[in-house]
Amino acid sequence: MTIYITSVRSFAETIRNARERAATLARSLSDAIARARTFTDPDLSDQGVAAKRAELEATFRAAAQTDLQKLTAEVSHARQYLAQAARENTQLPNDAAGLIRAEQKWRQVEKILDAGGDLLSQIRTADADTALAIAEFGPSWVQAQSVRPQGLTGAVAAGLTPDGVQGGDPAASVRRAVSARLADVTTDPTLAELLRVDSAADGHVATVEPWLTAASNLVEYGTADLLGAALASQIAQPSTEPAPAEAAA
Repeated sequence: MTIYITSVRSFAETIRNARERAATLARSLSDAIARARTFTDPDLSDQGVAAKRAELEATFRAAAQTDLQKLTAEVSHARQYLAQAARENTQLPNDAAGLIRAEQKWRQVEKILDAGGDLLSQIRTADADTALAIAEFGPSWVQAQSVRPQGLTGAVAAGLTPDGVQGGDPAASVRRAVSARLADVTTDPTLAELLRVDSAADGHVATVEPWLTAASNLVEYGTADLLGAALASQIAQPSTEPAPAEAAA
């Protein structure tokens, strides 16, 4: 599939900047609400001051709701675009020979996993064909571990979340790791840039979500834990920041 690199870079920038935008929105709304609640006017009665305070707060919260909806939609659309573009450009060959080769590659990996091997280690050393096979069959294998004893499931989950993204499902970690590996082994620099952006996107989105939640709470309830949002966002920050997409070109 055609990779529209200008769109990829634009959506990557949207995701990278979203944390700062969400934090600014939440903090600005918190300040605006505080101003509204302390508004005073010597020419107004107590009832008039109270009514004006309520009017100002409602106005600020309504305006912020519009901004919040816009930002949330932009982040969601950007993430969906990058994920879809990455999937479309990392599909298995649709010819019989290609499918057979992919199944053979996966069976080799699966034998290692059944013997106690680590999937992430297999991804980190995979060639392009093996990485594509893991991308196709790996998530289902990981999800199947949920029917295994809890200890094994926990080990699988722990082994697949070293990328700094807290929480989420291990299958998503497989896809991120595969994207990162394919970016390293592909000979197509445009595809490599797309895959690096895609593999980093979830980490960026994870740092945005606490601030979006804080802004949403301010809009709906008029209060939010901004310190908690800042801490949660920092905790979600990937331990190793990927290089900007343009550097991969």
